[in-house]
Amino acid sequence: MNLKQLLFFISLYDKNTYAHVCRVAYYSNLIGKKLLLTTYEMNLLLYSSLLHDIGKILIPTSLLYKKEKLTKSEFQFIKSHVNLGISILPDTMAEIKNIIAYHHERLDGTGYPYHLEKEQIPKLSKIIAIADSYDAMTSNRFYNDIKTKDEAIQELLSNTSYYGKNKYCYAYVKTFCKCIKK
Repeated sequence: MNLKQLLFFISLYDKNTYAHVCRVAYYSNLIGKKLLLTTYEMNLLLYSSLLHDIGKILIPTSLLYKKEKLTKSEFQFIKSHVNLGISILPDTMAEIKNIIAYHHERLDGTGYPYHLEKEQIPKLSKIIAIADSYDAMTSNRFYNDIKTKDEAIQELLSNTSYYGKNKYCYAYVKTFCKCIKK
C-alpha cells in the first residue's frame, strides 16, 4: 500500500480523522520549514504526520465519537491506535513507523505507549506531538471544550520546560507560535 491508498482508507473510515491528519500535516510543515529541516526530513515529516493516526481505522467509530467519559479500558483501547497504526504500515515504511510510534510521547516521560523521555523521542515525533495537541485543542471534539488559538498556544507553552513543565520542546513550541500568530 502507498500513502495515497492509506489516506483514502482514513477518509473513507472517518472524515474527522482525515481532516485532523491533514491539519496536523499542515501545522507540522510550518514548524519544519521554520526549523530549516532538510528536504528529506520535510518529506518524512509530511508522510508521518499524515499517517500518525492510521491506527484509528481499527478503532470502532462508536468509541471515537462516544460523548460520555471513556472507561479506563476504552481509553486504553483508544491509546492502542499507535501500535495498531504501526502494525498496519508495511515494512517499507519503517522510518514513518518509527516517527508515528512516538507521537504521543512527552519529554517528561508521561506520554505513551513507551514512556520515553527527552532525547529518546525522535525530533519529528516531537514536532507532530505539538501539531497534534494544538489541533486537538482547537477542533470540535466530543471529549473536550474547544479552545481559542491563544488558549491553545498558552496551554502548549505552559507545558514546556520554560514554564516548569516538560512535556513539549520549548524551542519547537515557540517556533510554532511564531508561525501561527501571523
